[in-house]
Amino acid sequence: MSRLSVRTQLLLTIGPICFLAGIIGDSFLHLPGLVSFSLLGIGIVCMLLGTRAARREKRGEPPVPVDQRHKRFATLAVALAAGFIGGYFLVRHDHPEFSIMLSIAICVFGFLVATGIICWQIYRPRTPNI
Repeated sequence: MSRLSVRTQLLLTIGPICFLAGIIGDSFLHLPGLVSFSLLGIGIVCMLLGTRAARREKRGEPPVPVDQRHKRFATLAVALAAGFIGGYFLVRHDHPEFSIMLSIAICVFGFLVATGIICWQIYRPRTPNI
């Protein structure tokens, strides 16, 4: 197992912290929109750059075994389902004029799209970049 560089670890740490700070700042602290969106943007950019750098550093390693991929998918699917179940209640709270079926349809559609993206990222065969 290779060790990631300090720069990559820093990006992978700063990204989620800024992203979480942006969500909390917008939702609970009611910070100005510019501050919240800046934190969210910095978080997203750091996570993308960190993930890209980590993949570049792990380029020569063997691929992840299929059972590990199943475990990753299961973990992400459970987190996704919990998020969309919670999102259903937020949609109902923010838009009480929506019918129950419309609220469920919005959440199920989002769940299916996100699950498809996760499946594509985890199970898509990758060709080695030489």
